[in-house]
Amino acid sequence: MSKNTGNFIASGWTPVAADDPRTLVDPGEYQVICKRITCNENTRWKRIVVTLEFQIVDEGPFFCKMVPRYLHLPLKGAAGRDSNYVHEWTLANQGRAPRRNDRLPFSVFRNKVFRAAIVTVTKDADGRDRLAPYSKVSRLLELAAGGAA
Repeated sequence: MSKNTGNFIASGWTPVAADDPRTLVDPGEYQVICKRITCNENTRWKRIVVTLEFQIVDEGPFFCKMVPRYLHLPLKGAAGRDSNYVHEWTLANQGRAPRRNDRLPFSVFRNKVFRAAIVTVTKDADGRDRLAPYSKVSRLLELAAGGAA
């Protein structure tokens, strides 16, 4: 143990949790609205991860709970026509598919209501059981409501 680490422990310092636990809801189909969109580079898997954060709008015990949808893009940023991103972007764009070299802005998802399939994640990236399972949107099924793109 280094001298500095010992000083932290001797002074009573302890780490704090960086985030709240992820949301856990019953698996199934829900009406959700896209409230927030973030994009990050994942260096472990060498790709870009787009996170769409959806709020459940169905009345019931999970009303207003936030559930993420993770979509992956290659680092070069070109989304293939058979990718989940292009499929769901087309759905959000009211069924209008993009043409080659079209830009596919994330904003097409914002404030639109979708019917979505939500599943429980029980394994981590290495295939081990998660101590704290969580819910995520596994796919968007249909556009339920939302303005023009």
